[in-house]
Amino acid sequence: MKLLLSTLLAVSTACAATPALAQQKLTLHHHDAAHEPPGTIVVPASDFFVDFPAGDTSGGFGRRGEATAWEFNESSLALGVAKDVVVKVPVKEGGAYHLFVRGSGTAASSFQVAIDGKLDPALFGQGAMQLQRGGDYTLKPGTVEIRLTSIQPRPVFNVLILTKNADFKEDDLKPLELPPQVKLLRQYTIVPSNIVKFGDVDGSGKYAILDITNNYSTIMYANDGHILWRWDAPPTSRGDPRGNEAAGVLWDFHHTGRDELAHWRESSDGKEWLVLADGRTGDVIKQVPWPAPALPHVDNNYRMAVAKFHKDSDGPDTLLVLADTGGWIGLTAYDKDFNLLWQHAENRAKDYFGHYIYPYDINGDGIDEVTISHLCLDADGKQIWNNAKYFEDNHDHMDAMEFFDMNGDGKPELLVGQSDAGTLEYNAQNGKILWQNNSDHSQQVTAGYILGGSKTPQVVTNGRTYANGLSAQLYWFDNRGRLLEKWPAQPLGGNPNFVRGDWFGTGKRTYFWYRFKLEPDGNATLYFKGEAYHMFDFEHTGADQVITLGNGPGGQILRVYGYAGIVPHPKPCNADCRKLIANHTHY
Repeated sequence: MKLLLSTLLAVSTACAATPALAQQKLTLHHHDAAHEPPGTIVVPASDFFVDFPAGDTSGGFGRRGEATAWEFNESSLALGVAKDVVVKVPVKEGGAYHLFVRGSGTAASSFQVAIDGKLDPALFGQGAMQLQRGGDYTLKPGTVEIRLTSIQPRPVFNVLILTKNADFKEDDLKPLELPPQVKLLRQYTIVPSNIVKFGDVDGSGKYAILDITNNYSTIMYANDGHILWRWDAPPTSRGDPRGNEAAGVLWDFHHTGRDELAHWRESSDGKEWLVLADGRTGDVIKQVPWPAPALPHVDNNYRMAVAKFHKDSDGPDTLLVLADTGGWIGLTAYDKDFNLLWQHAENRAKDYFGHYIYPYDINGDGIDEVTISHLCLDADGKQIWNNAKYFEDNHDHMDAMEFFDMNGDGKPELLVGQSDAGTLEYNAQNGKILWQNNSDHSQQVTAGYILGGSKTPQVVTNGRTYANGLSAQLYWFDNRGRLLEKWPAQPLGGNPNFVRGDWFGTGKRTYFWYRFKLEPDGNATLYFKGEAYHMFDFEHTGADQVITLGNGPGGQILRVYGYAGIVPHPKPCNADCRKLIANHTHY
C-alpha cells in the first residue's frame, strides 16, 4: 500500500481543497524477498489484494470448507469474475526459472498464468489445493509482470513461485511465509470465542487467556495453554441467541497481585448475575443481580471496563457495566466490592449507545470521564455532554473511539467510527462535531503520526461492507477530515481490527490493520497469519507483541508475534498500561 507522501504533505500543511483522489495510489509491498533462496520469487495471493476486481474475494484458512491443513500465509484470492488480475514483481537475479502455482477449485474452474505476456499452457485452480508445475521462463533482472488470466469461475489462487530449483516442493514454501523480522512466539488453540481477555490471575507475572464463547460460557487458559477452569452457561430457554456481545474483564480489584474476573453469569433458574470470580479457579467471590430488567430480553449487548474515578487511587478502581437489553440500556458503576455507585439508564432501541465503554481522562485532572456513543459522563455519573438531539437513530451509534490530539493544542480530540454516519471528529470536552466524512459502515478507527514526514496526524477508518460477506477497506483522512485515499480497491474479507503499540521496543508507536503493518512510507506489508486482535507486551520483553486470532483445525488459533530483532529490556507495566490491556474490545 503506498500513499504519495508529496500529496499528503501538501494536504496536511495547506488549506487548499482536497487534491484529485485519482492521482493518489496506495500499493502493497511485494512479498518480502529477504528470506527467499537465491533464484526464487514468491508471489502470494496478498500481492494482488491492492487492486483485484469487484467479484473477486480475498480469504484465508478454510475457504470453501476445504480440509486444507496448511495454506501459504493463510491467504488466498477467489477469482470470481473473468477480469485479469495483474502484479509486477522484482527480479533480482536473471536466468532460467520454473513456474509453480498453488490453487484449488472444481472440475469446471481454472485459470492460466502469463509471465511478461507469455501465456503458460497449464490450467491451474482445479480440484483440491495443490502445488502444480508450469512451464519454464528466462527472466532478466528488473521487474516481471504476473497475470492471472483466462479465468473460469471460481478457482482459488494461493501462491505462485518462479524458481531456478526444478525440484521445488510444497515443503520448500513453508519457511518462506512471513517477513523475517516477524517471529511467531506462541500459538494456542482455543474454543471459538466471542471475546478474549488477558490478565495475571496467579501472580506469576505471566498472562492467562480468558475465552468467553458465543453462548457466554467462560474458559480460563493458563499461559502454557492448559485449561485452568471453565464455567458452562446454561442453555437459554427463550429460543433466541444470547446476542453478539459478551461481558468480562480481568482486573486486580483488591490489590492482591492477582487479577480477578468480573463477568456475567446466568443461573439455572433464569436469573442474571454480575459475578466476581477468583481468576485461578472460577469460584465465586461475590455476586450481585445483573444491572438490567429481569429476563426475558429481546437481545443482549453487554460490556465491561474499568475506570479511575478517584484521584487517590492507584489506577482504575471502578467497574463499569454496559447492559443493553433492547428497549432499556444502562451504564452502571460499582466499587471494588460491587457496591452500587450510580446508574445512568435510558429507554432506547438496541445498540443506541454502541458496543463498548470508553473511560478516558479527557480534561487531564487525573480522573476518567466515560463516553458511550453520544453521551459523556463524569466520575459521579453526571452528564458532561449529550448529542442525542443530533443522533436519535440507534443505527448512528459510535462503534469505536480513539482519543488523540489532532490539532497540536495538547488536548485530545475524539475520533469515532460512527456506523453509517461515517468518520467523525468531536471536541472531546463538549461533544461539538468538528468534521464528518463518509467511510462506508464505519467500524474501527485509529489516529496518529502514521506516515513519516507528515507534520500533522492522520485518521484511518475501517469501513465495513456486507456485499460479499463481512469485509472491509481503509479510508485515510488528514487531520481536517479530507479523504486522502480508499484502499484497497475492493474490500478484503474478514472483520479487520486496528492495533498499535511499541513493536520495536523503542517507545514509538507502530500501527497494524487486519494482517498488515502500516509502513511510514505509506506502504503496507503482510505480517501475520490470522487477524490482529490485541497488542501489548505479552512476553515482557520491553516491546509490544501482536496477538492474532484466526480459524484453524480444532478451533480458533491465537498466535503471539513479536519483532525478531528485539533485545529484551523488560519494563514494568503500570496502571495505565494494565488498563489498556484490560479495556480492550474488538467489535
